[in-house]
Amino acid sequence: KTLALMSQSSDQSKYDWSPELLARNSGYARAFAATAASSPQRDQIHYAKELRNLKTHWTDAQRLEYFRWYRKAESFKGGNSFGGFLNNFRKEALANVPKEMLSAIEKIKQEPANDGPPFEIDTRLVLGVKPMMKFDKEELRVKPGDGVELAFTNNDPMPMMHNLVLVKPGARLEIVIAAAGLGAAGMANSFVPKSDKVIAYTPLVLTGNTYKLYFKAPTDPGKYEYICTYPGHGLTMWGTLVVE
Repeated sequence: KTLALMSQSSDQSKYDWSPELLARNSGYARAFAATAASSPQRDQIHYAKELRNLKTHWTDAQRLEYFRWYRKAESFKGGNSFGGFLNNFRKEALANVPKEMLSAIEKIKQEPANDGPPFEIDTRLVLGVKPMMKFDKEELRVKPGDGVELAFTNNDPMPMMHNLVLVKPGARLEIVIAAAGLGAAGMANSFVPKSDKVIAYTPLVLTGNTYKLYFKAPTDPGKYEYICTYPGHGLTMWGTLVVE
């Protein structure tokens, strides 16, 4: 669950500051200006810090995902010690990694630091949440085979987690029921059941956060459905993705 939060962006509101105060020390002022211009994801950094000392309960895939975050974070900017702090977190986390995984983790440094889409984007969609557990759009439209970026923002006025699961035509209720049956394993899997009828999905998104989902639109025209599979939400929180 926490790893999923490290891929979500949260509100990085900027606040007014005093130019007169910054003028007292040009060195600190430059560092402050760099931080303000970058607005690194504070929540993501907090989660990375908290996970660094976790020694057990990792899968190999989860460890690699965690250390790929540090590759992405190289683009964040902050004060004079910012990069050093992140590097220290990474070193402390490495101390808890089994020796047989170290070489795979070090190879991540050679990977592209791109956190964007894995293909060209043809259509950009935006989706939010409105009261009474509903998406704010009942219908979205794409062309067959489009590369799609869907920015899902959980702006629910109630503090509830939501996800978005895109499924094949007619599979909505089947997937909702399967998600409810996940039991204790549900939260760890964002309440997304394993099924060949699931086309794409987001993790559980916290209130106020945004997750960008990249997927290829189905090549077959039709009416596909997107749903929130958190237990109790799916009967009202759904919409139609029209592929035509």
